[in-house]
Amino acid sequence: MKTANQKPVSTQRIKTKDLWQSAFMLSRGGRLKTLRIKDNGQRREVIFILSGENINNLKEEFQSGQATCQVRLLKASLMHLKDEMFRVIRNTSVN
Repeated sequence: MKTANQKPVSTQRIKTKDLWQSAFMLSRGGRLKTLRIKDNGQRREVIFILSGENINNLKEEFQSGQATCQVRLLKASLMHLKDEMFRVIRNTSVN
């Protein structure tokens, strides 16, 4: 319950190229805002932009090696990210 003196919780955002880190964050309540394709000339890179109220804590948890989650949720998140990634790649024209 929110009282008059409480400030609303701000939504945090991060950018990462790490597919597994992104899948972990989604499996723990993060949200995929968008993903971008960056063309480096020789190859394209995918950048995931994620948000959530605790996304920075999840980033730290993952990077510390202390990350835990349900495997089936991690798998579902990984499959979702791959589907989105390939959808964007298909729809991006190469000049």
